[in-house]
Amino acid sequence: MVRILAKRCRYAAEVAAPVLGPRIRKFATAASRLQDTLGELHDAVVAEGWLREWTTRGPSAAGAFSAGELAALQREDADRARSQWPCAWRFVEKAAPA
Repeated sequence: MVRILAKRCRYAAEVAAPVLGPRIRKFATAASRLQDTLGELHDAVVAEGWLREWTTRGPSAAGAFSAGELAALQREDADRARSQWPCAWRFVEKAAPA
């Protein structure tokens, strides 16, 4: 939900930028960064969940091993995005028009 709200803020800021100027462009950039970070987190969590669910259907040993390796990579991506989003949020707060 936060990602969707960030996207809406970004789009609104991009539309308003020609009228409101550089400050709102900076806000749009910050909202875009937050949206990207939250999107990476969402995608990694969904992919890891799908891989885990797939392995319960009885793939071959090689397939299960590969799925485990991919799930570990997705977990790393999710952890990285989780650690980055507070910084992206602070950037949005600083760029928010008064």
